[in-house]
Amino acid sequence: MPRSVLGDGSCTPGCAADRGLCASGVCFCKAPYSGETCEVEFKEDFMRLGYFTVMVIVSLAVGVGFFAADILWRVTRPSARAAVMGTQQVKKETWRQAG
Repeated sequence: MPRSVLGDGSCTPGCAADRGLCASGVCFCKAPYSGETCEVEFKEDFMRLGYFTVMVIVSLAVGVGFFAADILWRVTRPSARAAVMGTQQVKKETWRQAG
């Protein structure tokens, strides 16, 4: 329905009672109302994403976390060769005369 502005700046059709204010021929709606005459009420839902989307995001985050931890562990751990060399015992030499 087309809106019209009266000479005094009021809205035609008027804003729904207790849902908005009319100024310069435009209804300014209070939350959670919307529309030309504030006739539409939005219901606030806490769930903005679907459960499937949230599960995919969480699964990806866990997978990336494990991957990053594995790379970090491989980079920061001592090499296998250094570990073997560090644990070997040096045997004491004994010199004997031949014969």
